[in-house]
Amino acid sequence: MVRKATVKDILREMIKTRSRFLSIAVLIFLSAAFFTGLRGTRPSMHCTLDAYADGHAMYDILVRSTLGLTQEDIDTLGEIEGVSAAAGAQVVHALIAPLHEDAAETVVSLETMGQGGLNTPKVLEGRLPEKADECAVEELFLAGTGLQIGDRFEVRHLPEGMEDALTASEFTITGLVRSPLYVSKAQRGPSTLGSGSVTAYAVITPEAVALEYYTAAYVTVAG
Repeated sequence: MVRKATVKDILREMIKTRSRFLSIAVLIFLSAAFFTGLRGTRPSMHCTLDAYADGHAMYDILVRSTLGLTQEDIDTLGEIEGVSAAAGAQVVHALIAPLHEDAAETVVSLETMGQGGLNTPKVLEGRLPEKADECAVEELFLAGTGLQIGDRFEVRHLPEGMEDALTASEFTITGLVRSPLYVSKAQRGPSTLGSGSVTAYAVITPEAVALEYYTAAYVTVAG
């Protein structure tokens, strides 16, 4: 009798407040569907990111030093147990001359490409640079400057203490690339030049850099 009365009371309450009952039922359904979607999407997203990282030999650990890194440092990192590869990289921030006087200042991160076969950029259009005065840029670079593949731009200013870091003062754009070093579509990191943040990146050949040291080291771990 108690069970029948309880069920009858519940049904009566549902009928009297059917709009609220339907709202709660819909919310439960949507929450369950959303949770199921997340559970099903996670493995796919993980596999996609893993395949992208492996395909571009993306680094696992980034090592930086305010004093720079030597080749001996890179070799030492490569000899650590569990490390499968270690490569040095050189990154130079540069303020390039704007196309027009009223154009915003553009801070470009010039980075040596694919050192040691790591962090190889994907070519979307054109080709990778082959000479010291050539570079390949990202989409944000072209959108921000109005330049196109085949155009040249001038490096106007380099950070203090790195005035002679580049072997060329002008670069020809040879291609459009996407680097695995930048997963975010907007953030390009801080800089001591211009507004204090990097606008876009470009990849250059090691011959374009005159530094005797590496500014960073990329390490991949076995497995």
